[in-house]
Amino acid sequence: MSRRIWELDALRGLCILGMILVHLVYDIRELYGPKPGNGRLYCSGPWTFPHGGGIPLNIQIFGTSKCFDTKKAERYFKERRIPFQRIDLARFGMSGGEFDSVVRALGGIDQLINWDSKSEEVTLLRYTQDRQTKEDRVFENPKLMKTPIVRNGRQATAGYCPEIWAEWK
Repeated sequence: MSRRIWELDALRGLCILGMILVHLVYDIRELYGPKPGNGRLYCSGPWTFPHGGGIPLNIQIFGTSKCFDTKKAERYFKERRIPFQRIDLARFGMSGGEFDSVVRALGGIDQLINWDSKSEEVTLLRYTQDRQTKEDRVFENPKLMKTPIVRNGRQATAGYCPEIWAEWK
């Protein structure tokens, strides 16, 4: 009959309790701690944003999966460890409020239209003077938009603009 050493059993029990405590603290931090994009201030600890700002950026990238500039924009934010939300324009489009906000931030619908496109609709839009007609056509057909469209709250850019994104705080 083997004899158990109570000291080893006590040490094993303490290790198990320590492991439970560490996992409990980790889970509580993950569930209830600060997360990017929830509007809380970041001051120190493992949640400090690498871009140095105290308030997190709320980046949305609207683009298509085949657009190289959209991929470059995603890479730009990934390299800087800035969280972003990617929205496929071809699949989901933009809501009316998002579209109006982007048009306002860009200074008009003409900055949002991809004038380099060889689409017949873009050719027709060149000769259309009515702003509302242009907005309706572009809203209905997101393929006419210059991509990527990057939003940060009320700020927005159309196309690949890293020099502007670097200024966002």
